[in-house]
Amino acid sequence: MSILMNGANGKTLKDLKQFLRYKNSLTEFSDETINTAFKALNNKYHNDDIFKVKENKPNQSPYEIYDPNDYKHQLNIANKVIHNKDLQLLDTFINNIKEYYKGDIQSADFVNNGVIETERVNEWIRNKTNNKIQKIFDEIKPDTSLIILNAIYFKGIFHVIIIIKHFNYLYSVFSH
Repeated sequence: MSILMNGANGKTLKDLKQFLRYKNSLTEFSDETINTAFKALNNKYHNDDIFKVKENKPNQSPYEIYDPNDYKHQLNIANKVIHNKDLQLLDTFINNIKEYYKGDIQSADFVNNGVIETERVNEWIRNKTNNKIQKIFDEIKPDTSLIILNAIYFKGIFHVIIIIKHFNYLYSVFSH
């Protein structure tokens, strides 16, 4: 929705910022601050950029304190904006999406090529989620003006699992 914010102004922009908690009664983040934060995130994890660390150590107890260097992680982020061919996007919107969100911009003909465009979107989501999400649209309606796609693919071990295992071990040791 931060991508959408780049194409909004007036009350819509104000409402989006409030909804996204970029604005409250005490403070309001500037568009530049918000976009710069997303740029840093996208620079690190966009598309095929993968954050990986070592695999599990052999014979490691599951009850050892969590060490992030012991696990393999993968995090990918991708963004895309698809607009009806008759919708003229502002250059500032296009530039912000490309610069800050590393987003692809694509023109589409939803009226005459709805089935093809639907398959293109579903193929994109399959590719960006490592086939974990197969389909997000059954049909893109002919009156669609704009589609904003964000995909986040994460594969790894959450800290909570390790902490729970550690806690269960401690509980079993100290409860006897």
